[in-house]
Amino acid sequence: MADPIEAFWLMDPDRRELEEYVLTEGKFRLVSKLAGPAAFQPRSFPGLTLELREIWAE
Repeated sequence: MADPIEAFWLMDPDRRELEEYVLTEGKFRLVSKLAGPAAFQPRSFPGLTLELREIWAE
């Protein structure tokens, strides 16, 4: 049996928003919501920083 997904991100490039959901007690819960040029540090990848301004760049 495969390991369950423990987290996922939803990205809306039109609104320039990112939401991070983490599995907690059997349910996915919103743990982070960022917009614009913020720096995103996902809980599932310690030490990783994603600069959203670079992702949203056109």
